[in-house]
Amino acid sequence: MIGGAGTTDHLLPLTRFPKLGFKSPFNAAPTCASCNSIKGLLDRQTATSEYPNPDELNWETHKIWVSRARTFIAAKRAEATGRFKGEDANWERALERRNALGHDSATEPFTGPQPSS
Repeated sequence: MIGGAGTTDHLLPLTRFPKLGFKSPFNAAPTCASCNSIKGLLDRQTATSEYPNPDELNWETHKIWVSRARTFIAAKRAEATGRFKGEDANWERALERRNALGHDSATEPFTGPQPSS
C-alpha cells in the first residue's frame, strides 16, 4: 500500500452491482483508502456495459481488472504529481530571495507581513 488505511475494494463497483458485493472472491482486491478513492473515478468513467458479467468472474478477469485499476491509479497519481512539480522550484526561489535580503532561512522564522491592528 502506498499510504493510508487498508481497505478492500470492489472491482465491480457496489453502486452498479449491489447484489454482487463480496459474494465472489474475484470481486475483492486489497487496497489503501487513497487508491480506493482514486479508483472510484475509474468506476464513474466506466460504462456498465464495459464490465464483465458478474456471473462470469474468474481469476483471469480479476487480474485484468486489477491491472486496469492499477494503470488508472498510477496515471492519476502521476498527473497530480506533475501539477505540483513547479512548487519546489517556487519555494527554492522564495528562500533564495529571503536569504539575499539577509535572512537565514535555516535559523530565523519567517514572519511574513504582519496584520495591522
